[in-house]
Amino acid sequence: MNISVMPGLIDLYRETFEGKVGENGPFITDGKPTDAVFETIAPLSFEQAFAAPVPGGKSVAAHVKHLHFSLDLLHQRMLGADPKADWKSSFNVPPASAAAWSALQDELRAAYSAVLGVIEQQRQSPVEKMLPLHVVGLASTVAHNAYHLAAIRQIIQVVSQ
Repeated sequence: MNISVMPGLIDLYRETFEGKVGENGPFITDGKPTDAVFETIAPLSFEQAFAAPVPGGKSVAAHVKHLHFSLDLLHQRMLGADPKADWKSSFNVPPASAAAWSALQDELRAAYSAVLGVIEQQRQSPVEKMLPLHVVGLASTVAHNAYHLAAIRQIIQVVSQ
């Protein structure tokens, strides 16, 4: 199997949200879109999305908000900004409603697409010519996305009963 670093990282980033992409893999999911973030959360009602799996636990909506926050932060940093990161409040969600759940999903898709737009421009760049922030940021984001995908999938097991 011949895998180039940047195209491989981009495909892993996409896999966590879309399912298998590219010629290689899947590496993180079973490769089906329904195993990745977007199609995992899409069928949830707002009641399910905002339900805590246990008292004091984080809901799917909270994880979606946090993923949006982390992707937005990465995007800003890839564009040269260095905003402060308030990770604790990144799980704070608006009051539960169908409109709020729809907005959270739309915001996540927008943040995902913004990062993808930056990294796709660098798909064919040799990794040694890339800014370290882009390579390390993308690698850490893939792991972060995979963690939250797994957490979301486990929460859904509880709130969908």
